[in-house]
Amino acid sequence: MFSKLSQLGGVLLKLALKRKFISAIVLILLAAGVYSVFFGLNKNEGETRYVAATVEKGALVVSVSASGQVLSSEEVDVKPKVSGDLYFVGVKNGDEAKAGKLLFKIDESDFSRAVQEAEINLESARLELAEILEPPDELDLL
Repeated sequence: MFSKLSQLGGVLLKLALKRKFISAIVLILLAAGVYSVFFGLNKNEGETRYVAATVEKGALVVSVSASGQVLSSEEVDVKPKVSGDLYFVGVKNGDEAKAGKLLFKIDESDFSRAVQEAEINLESARLELAEILEPPDELDLL
């Protein structure tokens, strides 16, 4: 009985060693496969590849599509000293403005009217001042 148990133990030991050996071989093959996939595919990364094709005459269509905002590298705010209606615009959206170029004309009729009123008020004030500075006459003293 003891000999049968020892024979059975020997068989089981051999089977266990066979399984370990097969498992080790499978593990080595699996590691080699993973290595070749990750490192073997990138061998030709630095190489230049050329593709040859026959030349055909035809229309070449190239297009670029994008979305976003386009901003100017230089932007200047136009701040007039007076407000009013514009009756002339000398530039279009996107035009380049040079120094001294006339950009806008503001309707000056309101301002010219205000200047006339101010000149009239000034003349009236000068007349009043002259009247105040005159020496009094006999009628004023009575």
